[in-house]
Amino acid sequence: MWCWRRMLRSPWTAHRTNASILRQLKSTRRLSTCLQRILEYFCHIARRDGDNLEEIVVSGKVEGKRPRGSSPIRWSDQIRTALDTKVHIALQVAKSRVKWHKIVRKRL
Repeated sequence: MWCWRRMLRSPWTAHRTNASILRQLKSTRRLSTCLQRILEYFCHIARRDGDNLEEIVVSGKVEGKRPRGSSPIRWSDQIRTALDTKVHIALQVAKSRVKWHKIVRKRL
């Protein structure tokens, strides 16, 4: 963002938000693009039939112990924070493509 602010010659005293800078440049945030792709892939996984490996991993049903240290950021954590809902509810909603795309567009 600082690079784009320099290109626009926007001083720090202007107190402009990042969103206003991006609107002026007609650009989108890369983070929202990444999150949108994660949510699209989550919908793709949820709509598959039967027990598949991806759905088992996303729902967190992997057996065994994890190594010591801080907990890693999981797919379920990203989906939970992006949609403000529980993962099992998101899995049910993702079965319907129309409902899922409405929710994703509303959140992003």
